[in-house]
Amino acid sequence: MNDAQGNAPRLRQSVALNRAAKAHADDMVARNYFSHVSPAGSRVINRVGAVGVPVCVVVENIAQGQSTWSDVFYDWMSSAGHRKSMLNSIYHNYRIAVTNDTWVLVLHGSY
Repeated sequence: MNDAQGNAPRLRQSVALNRAAKAHADDMVARNYFSHVSPAGSRVINRVGAVGVPVCVVVENIAQGQSTWSDVFYDWMSSAGHRKSMLNSIYHNYRIAVTNDTWVLVLHGSY
């Protein structure tokens, strides 16, 4: 992740964000859906807040079907919206989680 951001401040991995990302990946696999919004209506802002991270700015990328981080990273960087999120210097913390072939990236920052 940090290599792609060039001169932007280095992203820090976050244990709390890992809990939010992993819970969403696990939930999507367990309940057989693929969406930023859970069947119960939970969104990334809710999931991040639930693990105790104060939310200013948060975004989530999801992917499914790729078998390696390299494949996921390539696909996200090939998508204008995902790439824009990943390269935005407003984000300072991140975490990537995977369950089976379902990937979740959570980026968190502040103004």
